Amino acid sequence: MAKVSWMWGGKRHYGTLIRETKTHKFARTANGKVKKIKKK
Repeated sequence: MAKVSWMWGGKRHYGTLIRETKTHKFARTANGKVKKIKKK
């Protein structure tokens, strides 16, 4: 699985990539939640 990172609250957070669409990436965070990350 690929690792992804994002900025939130001025800090960098990491997760595992679940799936990817044209506009977003979906990552599973360390505490098991799913995060929707907008692509640049």
